Amino acid sequence: MNYYPFHIGDYLSATRHLTWTEDAAYRRLLDTYYTTEKPLPTELRAVCRLVLATTDEQREAVEVVLNEFFELTSAGWINVRADAEIDSMRVKQSAQEDKDRHETERMRRYRERRAQMFAALRAVEVVPAWDVPMKELQRLFEQHCNTPATPANPPETPPATDLQREQVVSSDEPATAISTNTNTNTNKEEERAPRKRAATPSQPDIAKPDDVEPQTWADFLKLRKAKRAPVTQTVVDEAKRECAKAGMTLEGFLRVWCRRGSQGLEAAWLKPDERAQGQAAVETPYQRSMRERMQEAAPEIARRAPTAPQQDAADFFRTVDAQSRVVDVKAIEVTT
Repeated sequence: MNYYPFHIGDYLSATRHLTWTEDAAYRRLLDTYYTTEKPLPTELRAVCRLVLATTDEQREAVEVVLNEFFELTSAGWINVRADAEIDSMRVKQSAQEDKDRHETERMRRYRERRAQMFAALRAVEVVPAWDVPMKELQRLFEQHCNTPATPANPPETPPATDLQREQVVSSDEPATAISTNTNTNTNKEEERAPRKRAATPSQPDIAKPDDVEPQTWADFLKLRKAKRAPVTQTVVDEAKRECAKAGMTLEGFLRVWCRRGSQGLEAAWLKPDERAQGQAAVETPYQRSMRERMQEAAPEIARRAPTAPQQDAADFFRTVDAQSRVVDVKAIEVTT
């Protein structure tokens, strides 16, 4: 044991009559007993060697303490109170090991479950953030991947024999009625005829938002069409809410959406670099006032507003054609 409980009141009441040397010998004997977790040797000389009792007074103190607080057995000198503490420690240690083992197994199943849900979501082109909470990950998994394993209306088992097929009658006919329709070819042709898929109702045209480039909007419409997903006003409004959560412009949010090629996109799924690409330009009042003052003083080199198209850096290196002029300068001769 690396440590053991030491009750000061119990110890003082039991050892108040001991001398200074005997008290020190008792403490050393207890430390040795708890450290080794086994009885002390039966020979007095071996016990004195363990607690470093070198003088006659110290050896006598060790003998007094052994006879009063320890019990001699075939295995050696034992202490009942110390044995009880050692047994209690072993029970707690075993319980803690079981608890740690169960916690390790729980974390293993937790990580395995997260890995399975991440893999299933990536299969349907939904990529959440790596540190998404488990509750949110479970919601995304149930929304996109958790489909019923069996159809809602399972097909009925057809009759196995001709007699059973003849006995299948409608509720309006008597129980003994037998169908007299012998034109089996017509029925087979009707069964082979493929069912026509119901026409999908056309979706109303949604106007392009003013803050989205035409090419980006065209790419977004093309992506939604490829995913067989309509572009409704609800979809556009939801995209605006998600881009506001991410601190992005709608233009940047739709660009990331098109680049991912997924059917849906939420702010929680965005990576840090994707957020940075579509961050909306922000200008503080102080920056705006300094920019306006600079535009009044030197409009050619002043910085433009964040929403205005920025000047190309190559403009500063372009040459400007100007009319040349010859200047005659007369030299002045200086004599000393």
